[in-house]
Amino acid sequence: MLPSTDANGFRTVNTCDAMQRLLSNIVNGRPTTYTWDTVGQLAISLLAARQLYCSQSNCSIDDTVSPMVAPHRPRRTGSATVPAPALPAHVDWLQLDNQVCFALYSTSLAMTKLYKPLLAPLGLTYPQYLAFLVLWERDGLTVGELGERLFLDSGTLTPLLKRMEAAGWLQRQRAADDERRVIVSLTPEGRALRQKARSVPSQLAQASGCSVGELTDLTQRLQQLRQQLLDDAPDAAHA
Repeated sequence: MLPSTDANGFRTVNTCDAMQRLLSNIVNGRPTTYTWDTVGQLAISLLAARQLYCSQSNCSIDDTVSPMVAPHRPRRTGSATVPAPALPAHVDWLQLDNQVCFALYSTSLAMTKLYKPLLAPLGLTYPQYLAFLVLWERDGLTVGELGERLFLDSGTLTPLLKRMEAAGWLQRQRAADDERRVIVSLTPEGRALRQKARSVPSQLAQASGCSVGELTDLTQRLQQLRQQLLDDAPDAAHA
């Protein structure tokens, strides 16, 4: 079981979810004030983790990884942004394995594949599992609150919730005080799944080949980078 969780391992969003959230920000071109050195170290860590995940899933990857080291990214001074220095000329920054976004993307795919056999006995898909993690932590959220927690828009979340409702795991009801708000509540069957899923975090940790400390550190670094990207998003929209 991973640290930074409740007694059942469900309080903190897991590493795979952190990677997917961060990836959605990076691929949309949002800038970050993280240093290139830190991003490079993160990319190398993710590529190493991807190799471990793929060894468990029997998938094929290119084991040749180029180091990703570069100067600091720009940092803001008040409302101004200091221009970024030129990237080192001796590094081909258009090579696939020099992209932190690809390290995140490919690792996310590998880990999602690793989850599949762990969730199959529960009859869950990975997105359904994430929705359950949120609702087990706090039941009775609105669809909007659930979407904000999962970084999903209503067009993606609504079909997911409909399938879960059809399976008898939850119900959706319009709020009595505001019919525009739809409340999502777990059924007894949905709450009972939590007990059955208690072994999933520890199984994932074991299958990853990483220590608990490594997974915890990676999760925290991804969450920190994600928050930095989100903090920079308003400025990116006006760039």
